[in-house]
Amino acid sequence: MDVVVAGYADLSVKSSAVRRRMIDQLASVIRELLPDSAELQGGFDRLVITTSTPESVLPVVTTTPGIAHAMAATKVPATAPAICACARTAAEDHPTDHSFAVSVHRGDVSGHVPSSQQLKRAVGTTVQAATGAPVDLDAPDRRYHIDLRGEAAFVGRDRQRGVGGLPPGVQAPIVGLVSGGIDSPVAMWQILRRGAPVIPVHCQLSGSDEPEASIRAEVCVDELNTHVGHVAHAMRSVDLTPVVELLCSETTDLRMVHVHRSLLLVARAVMDATDAVGIATGDVIGQKASQTSRNLLVIDAAIEAPVYRPLIGLDKATIEKEARSLGTYEPAIGPSGCEAVAPVHPETAADLEAVIADEPTGLSDALRMVIEGIT
Repeated sequence: MDVVVAGYADLSVKSSAVRRRMIDQLASVIRELLPDSAELQGGFDRLVITTSTPESVLPVVTTTPGIAHAMAATKVPATAPAICACARTAAEDHPTDHSFAVSVHRGDVSGHVPSSQQLKRAVGTTVQAATGAPVDLDAPDRRYHIDLRGEAAFVGRDRQRGVGGLPPGVQAPIVGLVSGGIDSPVAMWQILRRGAPVIPVHCQLSGSDEPEASIRAEVCVDELNTHVGHVAHAMRSVDLTPVVELLCSETTDLRMVHVHRSLLLVARAVMDATDAVGIATGDVIGQKASQTSRNLLVIDAAIEAPVYRPLIGLDKATIEKEARSLGTYEPAIGPSGCEAVAPVHPETAADLEAVIADEPTGLSDALRMVIEGIT
């Protein structure tokens, strides 16, 4: 019987009641992403999916938050002869010059099931007799896994790593500001993999980068949403160009501080219109003039709400590497709205009183008109 066996990530350390609730949520998300023919059972220690196409199910499972690892396996009775026979079949293509090791994982098993050491010796002997391959317990070329549950054994090899984290939807939603650049989708993903649905918001800043930036942002959001099933939120688009045009005409070195304060005010309005409990951005300390530690302090003072910055201490190379692995790097390449409106010499150490004094007379009215249209 072909199955995919997945181990849980952070939820495995929760209390029994919380863990059961999170497992049920994870199972409901993954079930929606699977073909109708697949059968899913969310056990207390493992998620087991019965399927005729494990090769297509594995990528779904390993890219869903809440899963630590997964492998394609065969279900057999938890007896040494059955397990050894299955391992022998799994080793048919094992190169003789490739080393191997055997791992046994025990859940709530029946009393007559052989011990872990007995199974390791039996399976190791079987594989070595069939292949002539050497054993390497530290860094094997291939690892054979026996996962014992009840009176059944799941036999497979080379578990694949999952993305970890918590199941989608077990935390309250967060508003995510998505610019259309490389950083913000990665920040959105970091929030998603901690179980919090993201309500993506893209603010159009200028006519020079639209609709390209909006399209880039939406493509990235759609890509990330494929991993979180029914908790996904479609991207909201807000036209902030009247506000930005006013700032471009009446401000200079403090302009980008004003722009980012306005972005937070828009995000706060989306919070008020939804059940979101915070805001996430792709800011990184010192990456841009608006993202210095002093400027971030002044920007955050625009609202009374938590602002999360999951990328705050990462360097650009690390963020780009993550974006490539997520499939959001290529879609996000292009000019940003900030580049189009930034002054020649932006302020890097803004003072809150100076920023407030520098606000154009009509800024509050322009922002109010934009915010009133948010639902």
